Amino acid sequence: MDRRTFLGGLANSLLAAPLAAEARQPGKVPRVGSVAPSSDPECKVTRMWEAFLQGLRDRGWVPGQTIIVDRRCYATADQLRVTLKEFIDRRVDVAGNSAAAEAAKSATKTIPIVVLHNDPVGAGIVASLAHPGGNITGLSSTPPEMAGKRLELLKQMTPHASRVAVFYDSTAGPRAREEMKTAVRTLSLTLRTLEIRAPEDLASAFDSLIKKRPDAVVVPLAGGVLFSMRRRIIDWANQNRLPTMFPSGFYVSEGALVGYGEDLGDSFRRLAIYVDKILKGAKPEDLPIEQPSKFELVINLKTAKAIGLAIPPSLLQQADQVIE
Repeated sequence: MDRRTFLGGLANSLLAAPLAAEARQPGKVPRVGSVAPSSDPECKVTRMWEAFLQGLRDRGWVPGQTIIVDRRCYATADQLRVTLKEFIDRRVDVAGNSAAAEAAKSATKTIPIVVLHNDPVGAGIVASLAHPGGNITGLSSTPPEMAGKRLELLKQMTPHASRVAVFYDSTAGPRAREEMKTAVRTLSLTLRTLEIRAPEDLASAFDSLIKKRPDAVVVPLAGGVLFSMRRRIIDWANQNRLPTMFPSGFYVSEGALVGYGEDLGDSFRRLAIYVDKILKGAKPEDLPIEQPSKFELVINLKTAKAIGLAIPPSLLQQADQVIE
């Protein structure tokens, strides 16, 4: 197998590390690359990325000394392809989101890839969670059926809501959409789906929503494009006093109203476990895809006050964390 490894995660992130044989060469320092979805030209480090670095430290790797981590950001599919090609040509290992995982799989069938992906089986990234096969392993993020649960929580938060704007990107597979369709039948909700495939799609989506105002905004799964534009969606919704539901508490810390899903910091720390195992000789096809076992509900009371929404006490009692 090739002496490079891709690792891909949610939020989504894709990382890569050299195989054990290369890493064990005397004086050889393994290199891990990161391709992160972000419209920020400075590619600022997020708390999730810090969690991944801490995961490496917990396993004895010292970034900058015993392992080199090269982090890049991309805002478009073209930028992603260019960065992946550069990393492959330079034999650098790669990190990026679910879109990056799919692009990396298309780019190589031999370089080990570690992913944090919304639905790796549904997207055809792996054969199964227990036996991924091929050159890909890693973690799955919040399962698609959680999309319906988020609508239930949203209805608890805003009982009088009837029209919900739902932002999707390419990472939202058919299973998540079907779960939401099933949920709305019992919740008296009407969904307006907005496909966001590129940054320029967002402005037109906002314009259309101003003309036909929704009661709330939901981002059930946030992959590359939506993750990179999360602050624009959050700021726009808050300015228009619209409740927002996102797929994890990470977004709540950035101003969203409610997040429900796995702890992304913990997921990124666990990505480091896969890198460590591969560096020590494990093969991707022998490492089962890990599913999240803990989900958290996070509510931002500061945002609720700013948009004039009173959160029901029953929902506050369910919250794992309340930001005031």
